[in-house]
Amino acid sequence: MQKNVSTGVLLVGIGFILLLAQFGWLGDHLVLYFLSVGFFAVYKYLGAAKTYHNIGFLIPATVLLAIALFVDVQRLFNGWLFGAGWFFLLLGGAFLTVYQVHTKNAGTDKSSTIWPLYPAGALVAFGIFIAITEQLETWKRFGITNYVFPIALILVGLYLTFGKKKST
Repeated sequence: MQKNVSTGVLLVGIGFILLLAQFGWLGDHLVLYFLSVGFFAVYKYLGAAKTYHNIGFLIPATVLLAIALFVDVQRLFNGWLFGAGWFFLLLGGAFLTVYQVHTKNAGTDKSSTIWPLYPAGALVAFGIFIAITEQLETWKRFGITNYVFPIALILVGLYLTFGKKKST
């Protein structure tokens, strides 16, 4: 019975938020925040990390929050400085949050506790790759990339030559 009540409350809340958005009373990014808070409230209502099956409400709460933050940062900076790489970094942060808040405390064995680290690691690695690629494209427009590789070679060579010596 409690499962039907919580699902019903969630559906009523989501429907109410979507109806407000259809009337134009909520901006699109505010809907994401409200949905995130709604999923997190249901997660807390059902017992949070006391039982492992509640994680299905925490994951959309953190992912929607990450998307809403990205939308706000994009609007704040007009797309400057925060490109697509940041989107994947924030999504990776969402799964790290799932690990910190729930899985680390509610899992029963190691394989069930570390699974959020896999998508988090993949998303963060991909986000870093995209951010570096976008930065290199920006540098290319200003002609800086002609100097980056030679300077990197010089720095690595200096480190290998004069860096910390191992005693043998």
